[in-house]
Amino acid sequence: MPRVTSITPQGRTGSKVVVALNDGDSFTLSARVALDWGLFQGRELPEEERSELLLKDRYTQGMANALRLLGYR
Repeated sequence: MPRVTSITPQGRTGSKVVVALNDGDSFTLSARVALDWGLFQGRELPEEERSELLLKDRYTQGMANALRLLGYR
């Protein structure tokens, strides 16, 4: 089962983080989603949970984009 080896901020604002796993895989999430899911270095991350995490991140990004679009009106 893959484990989280590092969580590093990405960009100037730090609103995104790069999560690296010990199997060589890595992915980018919003820092808020990572915090809400309680990700930390050394945590095991099953494939099902990783899929849910990425889905939640996409949902969060979509909501932010929709709200930004509605804000222009």
